[in-house]
Amino acid sequence: MSHLRKFKLVEMESNRKNAKCCGNGLGLGQTSHPELSSKVARNRVGEALDIKAETVVTSCPHCYLTLGKVGRERKTPVEIRDISQLLEEACMLPSSTRKQTTKINVVG
Repeated sequence: MSHLRKFKLVEMESNRKNAKCCGNGLGLGQTSHPELSSKVARNRVGEALDIKAETVVTSCPHCYLTLGKVGRERKTPVEIRDISQLLEEACMLPSSTRKQTTKINVVG
């Protein structure tokens, strides 16, 4: 995880217990109320722009898709990433720092 240090955590105004929905809660926003969903997502991306975020990281697949769509539509400079993408990058060490791997057999 030490490779994640290149990021500076900056929380949006609405965060943690007061975090706002992306507009696509449970996947229903896009099918039942797409106009409302888009409005809520635009507001959330706007919050990211207000704090001059370069990247928004989420663990929710609905947020990833919805905020990413709005970001692309608005041509914002904010990149929407899933936390698994950051973890993958952290695991991809330069070859000179990798330890030699050991072959294992998995039985099961």
